[in-house]
Amino acid sequence: MSVSPWLEEEDFIVLEDERAVAAAAPQPPAPPVEPTPPPGVFSCGQFAGLCTALAAAAPSGVMAAAECASVIARCGAEAGGSGIPVAFAIAPAAMLAGAYTRSLFSST
Repeated sequence: MSVSPWLEEEDFIVLEDERAVAAAAPQPPAPPVEPTPPPGVFSCGQFAGLCTALAAAAPSGVMAAAECASVIARCGAEAGGSGIPVAFAIAPAAMLAGAYTRSLFSST
């Protein structure tokens, strides 16, 4: 083994507490995962998206049942069905409008 002439008769001190390479920066915290709601139940994100779509479609706050059903169906189509619960995404607009109208007059 040959020794470099520049390093002859040199003493080296190893500091075991110090690192030559800086430690990696800590990873940012993972975003919270929204739990999957049971079928037919809106998640918070889905409900917020529906509220935004309804507010944009009816700035006055009033709309016909058919128009409301159309907005719900559009929310499901735009997000690939993930914008609303599956039961709402696959239901035809006429069925949604009927359910909406029936819920207006139910006693519960």
